[in-house]
Amino acid sequence: MSILYIVYKVLLSHYRNFQFNRIFILVALSLSALLPFIELPADTSLVYMVGMPTFTLAEIDFAASKEKLPLLTNRFTGFQLLMLIYWIGVCLASLRLGLQLVRLWRQKQAFTYQSQEGYQLIFTKGQLPTFSFFKWLFWDDSQKLTDRETDLILLHEKTHIRQWHSADILLTEIYKILFWFHPIVYAFQKSQRAIHEYLADQAALQEGSSEIYIRLLTHSLLKKLNIPLVQSFYHSSLKSRISMLRSVKTNKPTTWKAVGSILSALVLILVYACRSQDSINPSARTTAVDQMPEYSGGTDALYREISQTIRYPLSARKAGAQGQVVASYTINKEGKLENIEITQGVHSDVDQEVIRVLSNLKQTWTPGQKGKQATNVKMALPIQFVLEGKDKSNSASGGKGLVVVGYAPSDNISTDEPFVAVEHMPEFPGGFPKLGEFLAENLKYPAESREKGVYGTVFLSFVVKENGDISDIKIAKGVNAEMDAEALRVAKLMPKWIPGKQSGKEVPVRFSLPIKFTL
Repeated sequence: MSILYIVYKVLLSHYRNFQFNRIFILVALSLSALLPFIELPADTSLVYMVGMPTFTLAEIDFAASKEKLPLLTNRFTGFQLLMLIYWIGVCLASLRLGLQLVRLWRQKQAFTYQSQEGYQLIFTKGQLPTFSFFKWLFWDDSQKLTDRETDLILLHEKTHIRQWHSADILLTEIYKILFWFHPIVYAFQKSQRAIHEYLADQAALQEGSSEIYIRLLTHSLLKKLNIPLVQSFYHSSLKSRISMLRSVKTNKPTTWKAVGSILSALVLILVYACRSQDSINPSARTTAVDQMPEYSGGTDALYREISQTIRYPLSARKAGAQGQVVASYTINKEGKLENIEITQGVHSDVDQEVIRVLSNLKQTWTPGQKGKQATNVKMALPIQFVLEGKDKSNSASGGKGLVVVGYAPSDNISTDEPFVAVEHMPEFPGGFPKLGEFLAENLKYPAESREKGVYGTVFLSFVVKENGDISDIKIAKGVNAEMDAEALRVAKLMPKWIPGKQSGKEVPVRFSLPIKFTL
């Protein structure tokens, strides 16, 4: 909104095509409201990032209901407080607009009127000055005017009515409700009112000389009306209107200003609405197709097959190579996987292993759909390779994508690498309900976090080794230092698990456990 207002002030504030200026302001306000909801693809290829998380247990909800709750005022986060202030402002601004409309209606009912062609002429008997609102023309019949002056003022107000200037004002008032905190809305409204007056003055000038009209404006200078919704003959800035009246017939239109303002708006749309499809960002997605390709058996089947067939190459483990590999591929109209490429690699053998696994997927795909037609869809798969017990500072972080954990050869671990999904998954003694009971009994809601009203979900990541021991416990995603430390503390108290099995053999499996702290 601010950028578009700068464009208006620089290019159009002295531009004499008032209808164009009027449209530009309405479009600028509308674009400002709609741009956050517009997204245009910046690339013709359709990219779908397949997020492959570690095997995730169901969320454990740990509530502080049995403990002393903080005061309500302490439970507001900064964002919630801002939202509360915003909605209070919206309510007050809506109430203000409603009261103004009611006031106008009552004023209209208080006076007699005559139906004219295209409007109602309401006689105020000097209690209100002359102004218009939609098809209501309030006329101060107590003022002493010549017939010529009467015709000029009526023509001015009828121009407001005929060109629906009140609709512009009402729309801007709605934007003031939504963006009551934004000073540029009020600046745009001020410019809009001036343009309305220029348009009405321009129409009146066609029926009389500018000097007669200027004298009429000057004579009526002291008449004021404090109703923001209406169009008053005496309401706008006298100096700017007189300046316009003296120059409007001499200034030639400058088309380049209009073209420049349109181009500026288009560039703004492109900058804000177009988003590049980053094939390396595993969180990026596009919804450009109506239905994404689907692996036979669903996503779970795809995850399971990849996790059961992929291996951490010995050469890469010896070289200490770890990090994120991103493979891109296309699911064509026939549902076949083709054009496999490594867009981000770690080690040549690791990259080739990813290509091998994708090339040998056993099942077929249901192709993507655009409307009722099958379409090619480019997809990307991130896979994280991590060496257990080694410095992970060089690995791509965060545990995004399928995580393949390998052991360095010097560790003398009999099993080559752990899995994400296996035939028989590890299990907490007694199953998931017992895990929930264990956490509920041992977790304590950090006092400082509770008093400050802090809540959220801590994601723990850990490996259940082939002997059932829990290792490599870490925070995959935290809330704050207190809650993270508490989740880690309790995770270290967990007993041995029943290890997972693949082909009848115990193997390590990596888990992600969400623990939800609620007030």
